[in-house]
Amino acid sequence: MAPKLSKMFPESCLLITVGVAIGVLLFHTTNAVHVSPLTPNTFFLYMLPPIILDAGYFMPNRLFFDHLGTILLFAVVGTIFNTLTIGASLWAVGQSGLFGVDTPLLEMLLFGALISAVDPVAVLAVFEEIHVNEILYIVVFGESLLNDAVTVQK
Repeated sequence: MAPKLSKMFPESCLLITVGVAIGVLLFHTTNAVHVSPLTPNTFFLYMLPPIILDAGYFMPNRLFFDHLGTILLFAVVGTIFNTLTIGASLWAVGQSGLFGVDTPLLEMLLFGALISAVDPVAVLAVFEEIHVNEILYIVVFGESLLNDAVTVQK
């Protein structure tokens, strides 16, 4: 909407600023603001589908399905590998006594599952800016999309 502003500031910063401004405006103009708590049902039923549908709508389908094997390899096998590697290495370091607390293997694997799903939004923004090869872009984009789906299933 504002090309001069979008050249000076990243889009995500502008969206955060607009959201804060609207929130402050609504907070000060209404006397009784009732904020509903964010429940898992609210998130999974109302907030997550528009995000995923938006990403899927703007995805180049032909390139995605042409490289589906590579994307699935990175998204599923890569996420499982990262989870196991991070969890096992943290557990092994914990067994050496370096942390000073008990580190059960299951808890370390759960932590590995939480941080193994990295969302490469910044990488995709840089890819768009420097116009990388479209196959590299679709592999990273598809991996991000499917990785989010794998993470939601965890």
